[in-house]
Amino acid sequence: MKQIAGIDPGSFVIATAVCDEDGMLLRTFLAEPPKQRVNLALSRLCPLITEFRKHLSPERLDFCYIEEPIYCGSFKATVAMGMVAGAIVVALEDVGIPYSFVGNSVWKKSLIGRGNATKDEIKAWVIARFGVDSDMRQDIYDAIAIAEWGRRNFAKD
Repeated sequence: MKQIAGIDPGSFVIATAVCDEDGMLLRTFLAEPPKQRVNLALSRLCPLITEFRKHLSPERLDFCYIEEPIYCGSFKATVAMGMVAGAIVVALEDVGIPYSFVGNSVWKKSLIGRGNATKDEIKAWVIARFGVDSDMRQDIYDAIAIAEWGRRNFAKD
């Protein structure tokens, strides 16, 4: 049974969800670095990727879809998101899991009908589709939606 992951990279968090080819949500996980008051981006990136890699296994994941980094109103946050996305790619390459990037407006339009869907619309769609709890972090809802988009589009890649 194929397993497809959706990954939502934040500025210093990585939300991941895994669906099987039949659309069953198998698992979610959130990688965060240890809480520390350090301003250096790389000092937080290394523990973040170490935590993320604990969940990677080519025997358990057939493909990963990563949301493309976007400009998020702050140069520092945008650079951090790009660094996280790059580190995710290195981790996936290192363990041999294939991946592709997907724009957030692409998966939002496909699943919700609007490329600029709001966080509340995404959350509502994920809860209705998968029956998950309503008190999760938004990053997890996004990762679940990305995984579902990936599942629907996996054969087309």
